[in-house]
Amino acid sequence: MFYSATLGVVAGLGFTVAAPTMADVIFASTVTIPLEYAALSGVLIFVVSVSRASGSIALVAFGRIHTVFVSAVAGVSVGVPSILLGARLLGPPGALIGEVLAEVVVLTIQLRQMRKII
Repeated sequence: MFYSATLGVVAGLGFTVAAPTMADVIFASTVTIPLEYAALSGVLIFVVSVSRASGSIALVAFGRIHTVFVSAVAGVSVGVPSILLGARLLGPPGALIGEVLAEVVVLTIQLRQMRKII
């Protein structure tokens, strides 16, 4: 999980820094990605990277597939309403915050189970 977290930090920071400039280049300045949107996306990349390692790799290897299922259901249960509400109230950054929140819920459930195993 350490390597996935490290890779997630590198990828998240890389996306945060590169996305605004790359959007200008790729879309000829017709589409922009504000730095705050890129930063929220970078956080999301980090959380998802750790979650994939703790859930899809570690918990499955330890035979805790039910926990992965429970975390996914919890993520959807939190994600759908928080993304919709966030988008309605704050627009794109609200939707990103809702997605980060959902993924943090997933990761929290998975890490709690990992603490019991290790």
